[in-house]
Amino acid sequence: MQRADYDQALEAARQWIAEHGRFPQQQEWEYQAAGRPTTRTIKRRWGWEQLMREAAGSDHLGPRGDTRKAYRLELLCTLRRAREDLGRWPTASEWDAATSGHVSRRSYVRQFGTWRRACRTAARLKL
Repeated sequence: MQRADYDQALEAARQWIAEHGRFPQQQEWEYQAAGRPTTRTIKRRWGWEQLMREAAGSDHLGPRGDTRKAYRLELLCTLRRAREDLGRWPTASEWDAATSGHVSRRSYVRQFGTWRRACRTAARLKL
């Protein structure tokens, strides 16, 4: 079996992104891997995220980075709407008491470190 090289993997990733307009999921890549390096090979030799980021261009965040950035922005916008409704930042306990319409306070803590830091980040958000 021929050893896959970086350029071959990079070109295959670029073709996928051009054809589908998005990053491949690892399962998709694996099942349609005819003639290109497998997911396992890419992960072990070069790193899945790194190769996909390189294939998309250096200014791109990568498949997980894009998703994370969009999720964080969604969290911050939700927090800003709550501030507009209340006229002040909601307290952590108020947020926990009203979790039916949004994600829990713990989700904010996971993303931003503390509830207070999430509020500060939302305050600095330029829309």
